[in-house]
Amino acid sequence: MTGLSIQTTQNVDIHYEAASIGDRILARLLDWIIFIVYVVAVLLIMGKVTVLVGPGPFILALLPMLTYDLWCETLFQGRSFGKMIMKLRVIRIDGAQAGIGDFFIRWLFRLVEGMIAISPGLALLVVIINGRGQRLGDVVAGTTVIKTEQKVQLRDTIMMRFNPNYVIMFPQVAVLSDQDVTIIRDVMKQAMNSHNYPAIERLAAKVKEVLGVSPMMPSIQFLHIVLNDYTHYSFEEK
Repeated sequence: MTGLSIQTTQNVDIHYEAASIGDRILARLLDWIIFIVYVVAVLLIMGKVTVLVGPGPFILALLPMLTYDLWCETLFQGRSFGKMIMKLRVIRIDGAQAGIGDFFIRWLFRLVEGMIAISPGLALLVVIINGRGQRLGDVVAGTTVIKTEQKVQLRDTIMMRFNPNYVIMFPQVAVLSDQDVTIIRDVMKQAMNSHNYPAIERLAAKVKEVLGVSPMMPSIQFLHIVLNDYTHYSFEEK
């Protein structure tokens, strides 16, 4: 697996693990297994209907398979069922969450790459040459596929452990959004894992600027307090 550094719109670098070609192929094979099961089920269910009224209903029943990647990645935030199993996800190169427009472009180019005229081997060649885990559809859409970690404990999420006696130190966290806090948490995790302490300092400086505070405490302590404050602020708001 190769590393992928992405600079977010907040000018903070996050290091992701790009999905390997093997992972992407396996995820696609799993999706094709789902396709086969679906087609067999449609044949069994629609067989008699097709004999009576023609192939129209059968063709309509196959539309979900044709648009599988589009609706699946839209509903499951950049993941098909195969990607879920392989712990992969589609994100934008700028670190933002991919949207339906991005998924539509990826889906459209998948049709071009693999179902109409161009060999799927070309898509793999583009991924290899690109160096950022992008096939042609990803390049055009500005997306890539990353390896996600599923070993996430409750305390690692936005909704960390709630203490009813907790006193919020920085009420200014009210200006933050869930996405802001997710970025803070992800950058902290990546920086700590890679011992990238300058990144923690830059992140803390950015958060202090946004909150308009200048506490005299270690940066990592400040960031942990911000995460806890936001968690308890969110609970109190509810």
